[in-house]
Amino acid sequence: MLSPWARKGYERFLCYAGAMPNEAPFPPLIDLDPPSGDHYREMATKLRDLARQASFAATRAPLMKLAMSFDQKAARMAGRTRRPR
Repeated sequence: MLSPWARKGYERFLCYAGAMPNEAPFPPLIDLDPPSGDHYREMATKLRDLARQASFAATRAPLMKLAMSFDQKAARMAGRTRRPR
């Protein structure tokens, strides 16, 4: 399930994907709320799940590293200094 922030962007993409060539393909995104720490935690969880399904260590390691960086970003946004698992 997509976070509300991601869902809104996806819906906009679907809406404007068929825009006429002389029209602006995408509206300005100023009314979108920036992603929250919860959004980054959700993405980190999904990346870890994906890494667990990967057969090769060369695939798992970058996914886990990316998940860790998402956790760190979420912690910074929440004002915490907690280390991710």
